[in-house]
Amino acid sequence: MVALKMIALILSLGMDTLMMSISLGFVKTKGKATITFTFACAEALIPLIGLFIGKGAGRVIGNWASLVGGIALLAVAVKMRMKRKKSWNGI
Repeated sequence: MVALKMIALILSLGMDTLMMSISLGFVKTKGKATITFTFACAEALIPLIGLFIGKGAGRVIGNWASLVGGIALLAVAVKMRMKRKKSWNGI
């Protein structure tokens, strides 16, 4: 199951880089290889940085992780709902 999740993550990151490379191919500019290589390196490093931050946060939060995650999810949902209501009232 872990291998399947890793494959899904790798494919999604790879598709993102592929789309950026394809769109870069349409633009007439110099240094396309450098831009593509830099973007690919960033795409590889950002998940690793997130993994280390998540691991550290997991150690700090510990057993409260489920509660904190649920509260954060509810806060985002409430904020999005309030924003949506404001945009409907402005019409």
